Amino acid sequence: MTKKLLIVSLLILLAGLVGCGKEPEESIVTRPGSDGSIVQPSPISPTAPAPVTKETIVYVTPEGNKYHRDGCQHLRKNKIAMPLKEAKERYLPCTVCNPPEKE
Repeated sequence: MTKKLLIVSLLILLAGLVGCGKEPEESIVTRPGSDGSIVQPSPISPTAPAPVTKETIVYVTPEGNKYHRDGCQHLRKNKIAMPLKEAKERYLPCTVCNPPEKE
C-alpha cells in the first residue's frame, strides 16, 4: 500500500510541475494614451532576447593591466568586479577571453 501511495504522490507532484500540458493564460496590460485612448503594447517574440538593463560587468586583478570575462584562465581568486565603462578607462581587454568592448 505504501508503494502505491508513493507512486501516486510522485505522479501528482510531476503533474503539478509539468502543468499537465496547459498553456499559461496570457494577460494583456493596457495603459491610457495621451488622448485618453487605450494603448496596448506590441507583442514580444518569445525568442527575442530580453533587453539588457544592467551595466556590463568585467573583472580585473589588483596586479594586472587587463580586464576579463568571468571564468578567464588569467583571473585569480582575488578578482575584482568592475563596470565595463570604468574598466575601459584604466585597462586593456584580455586577448584570451575577449571580453566585451562595448556596452
